[in-house]
Amino acid sequence: MIKAIWLDLGNVVVFFDRQRVSRAFAKLLGRPFADVDRIVNGSEGMALLEQFERGKINSGQYRRELTHRLGARILAQKFWEVYDDIFTCNKGMLDLISQLPLSVKLIAFSNTDPHRFRWIVKITKLRFHRVVTSYKVGAMKPEASMYDVAIRKAGVPPSEILYFDDVLAYCEAAQQYGIRTHHFHTAKLAARELKRRKITR
Repeated sequence: MIKAIWLDLGNVVVFFDRQRVSRAFAKLLGRPFADVDRIVNGSEGMALLEQFERGKINSGQYRRELTHRLGARILAQKFWEVYDDIFTCNKGMLDLISQLPLSVKLIAFSNTDPHRFRWIVKITKLRFHRVVTSYKVGAMKPEASMYDVAIRKAGVPPSEILYFDDVLAYCEAAQQYGIRTHHFHTAKLAARELKRRKITR
């Protein structure tokens, strides 16, 4: 019997478009999109983001470094407005989550940073029993410490956990612990999985 659900966030609960940040900053700064996108989403920009998502640098350090690379002065409030605004709610998945029985623990399990995590919670209005995020653990899926923490927080045997993630490698890593997984594609297929396991009707 499934007693806990691990829920990835990006491309499961919310869809995201990283280039929205680049488009918004390019418009704000009057710079070519390609130049801004290379700084924000190029290899060095993604390496900086990974440090933020691992909790190696804090919000202020991330903002200062990225604005330095952009060669711009952007007020903190405006910076975070742009930075957070990359998500669109997956309404089908949110409707499905609302049907879960109260007896099933809902656990956020995500590679993310504090700003975007708070924003996702705000726009989805989800309430989690437990939260396991990369910036708090100091590691990222599919590293073992993420799974170790999430299993401990679930408080149930791995065989009683069902994990939804759009990244197959993360699902496969969970399977090594005996966790049930669903490689997420659509809310419709997720609904079938929940019905097949008799979690929802």
